Formats: sequence, structure tokens, C-alpha cells
Amino acid sequence: MSETLKIGLNLVALSDQRSSGVEAFVKNVLGRVRVGSKGEISIALRRTLPVKEALGAQFIQENKNVLISRWRVKRTGFRVPIEMVLLSLKFFDCDTVLSVNNFGPLFGKASQKRAVFIYDIWFLDPSYNGGLIKKLVFALLIKIQLAHTHKVFTISAHSKTAIVNRLGVKANKVVILPFVMEPHHFGGNIRPQPIPNLARRVQRLTIAPRICC
Repeated sequence: MSETLKIGLNLVALSDQRSSGVEAFVKNVLGRVRVGSKGEISIALRRTLPVKEALGAQFIQENKNVLISRWRVKRTGFRVPIEMVLLSLKFFDCDTVLSVNNFGPLFGKASQKRAVFIYDIWFLDPSYNGGLIKKLVFALLIKIQLAHTHKVFTISAHSKTAIVNRLGVKANKVVILPFVMEPHHFGGNIRPQPIPNLARRVQRLTIAPRICC
């Protein structure tokens, strides 16, 4: 490993016009990741999304070596080739690349490890009305994606089972990170894991020292 640990964060899927579990995962979990003085973080974002909104003010304050690239994305169909191909080139020298919302770089240097967060596989749900061709294309693309991914993060045992059974991913490759939102979003008897603990778990599985194979 090089003396400077280089981390790539693919956040191109984030939009400034909606708030979902993916946005919550990024701000509440990845926003608490720290790489230290010798680390370098390269972040890919949509052109209109402020870094502070995506990751929180403390992320920028406490991670000093941060590089930001901006990407023009209007539709998911345009986002996928950016994430799978162009960001492979952009993040080629990174030691670890973390992607949110299904897609990310397909290749990098030989020692690079890649992780992707899959909130759910909506395009395979029977209620999805996007058309058969679109469903088949998305299923093919995500299978290609996962063949080049070392770890998959998801939110529940149900989602993990769907990913394993319907996408053919090995069970030990999928890690459950339940309740990625802040505790005040939940009522009743639900007890989500403390958010800093989730951040430490992500960091342990990916950045320190690297993603487990």
C-alpha cells in the first residue's frame, strides 16, 4: 500500500432534490468516516450538490486532504456509464472506492478494493413498471457491477437475501448495516445502532486496513 491512503467516494447518485435512506447513509455514516492526516479522499458529486449537504460540515473540517470532482447528471441512464466507466478512470489509483446506490467503478489498479451500497433491488420488484427491457438491462448491469465489487452493504436481512438469491452474490460478500438514519426517525421499540458505531464498522470493513475479500 502506498504511504498515503487514497479513498474514492462515488456520490454521483445523490440528488439535492430528494431525501432518502441513501442520502441518510451518506451523511450519517460516510460523513463520520475519518482517514487521518496521511489519507486522501477523492469525492465525485453532482454539479449542484454542496459537499456540506451531502457529508456534513465536520467531514470537510476533519478530513484535510479532500479532492472534489463535479459531474452533470440528469437521469439514471446517464449516471450509470459515468459511475461504471468514467469514475473507474478517475479513481484508478485509489486504494479503496465506496459507491452508493447500486453502481460504481468496474476497475482500478490491481490492489484496489471496491464496495457498493445497495438499498434495495427495486428494478426486480414485481411492482416496478419501467418495462421489461429496462428491468433486464438494469439486472445485467448490476450483475456486472457486483462481479467487480468486493463488498456489498445493505440495510436488512431481507435485502441481503434478495441480493444473494436474485443477483447470485455470495452471502459472505454482503454486509448488513441496519437503520442508517438517526435514532429520532424511529419510534416504538425500534433500537437502531448508534450511528458512530456504523461509521466505525464501515471504516473497519473498508478503509482500515482494506476491504476484506
